[in-house]
Amino acid sequence: MHTENTPVSIEMYRDRLVIRSSGGLYGSMSLQSLGKSRPETRNAVLANILELLKVTENRYSGIPTIRKELRDAGLPEPEFSVRHGEFTVVFRNTIFQPENVVDHSDMFQAILEFCKTPRSRQEIVNFAQKSRYYVMSTWVQPLVGQGALRMTIPDKPKSSKQKFVKV
Repeated sequence: MHTENTPVSIEMYRDRLVIRSSGGLYGSMSLQSLGKSRPETRNAVLANILELLKVTENRYSGIPTIRKELRDAGLPEPEFSVRHGEFTVVFRNTIFQPENVVDHSDMFQAILEFCKTPRSRQEIVNFAQKSRYYVMSTWVQPLVGQGALRMTIPDKPKSSKQKFVKV
């Protein structure tokens, strides 16, 4: 159960979701027994009241449900760990696969490949994962200047509908 004294952090990446909760596992619960055995409860009376009020459930079905839903979705098993008094679960996805990644070591080439389809400024910024100013001044404007990229609305370079496409 999450309380004000148990901070939780959530981090989302392209290939995973990481949830951390300080405090570790309670009582004699181990990683191997998660979802398989009834856990100890800090306050059984409070847990039962919250269940009766339909605020939460206290049937230790959460982890088996998570595992089943991930399996049904064709996703990997969750990864549980406890380190330094912190409980962590990692959910990985299979949507972001390394073979689908554009080589960002040469951003000029990567942007040219990305812009085979006309792309807005924001799409290019999201792709490059840098600030708008940096992306436009460091990569896009030089590529336009070299004639490698062209604007789809050249007479209105600052248009919000402007897109860039590989020549």
